[in-house]
Amino acid sequence: MPAMQQPKAYLTVGDGYFAANGKIAAERARGYAKKIIDSFAAWIETNLK
Repeated sequence: MPAMQQPKAYLTVGDGYFAANGKIAAERARGYAKKIIDSFAAWIETNLK
């Protein structure tokens, strides 16, 4: 089973990180989360073959 090495994800969650609707409030944090999720999705696609 291959293991994904990068990117590593470190999130520091404090007051105001999440909006009342449960979404990530800070634009910078949303971009960071999207980068990680997109990388993981690409890794999955690569390793399904």
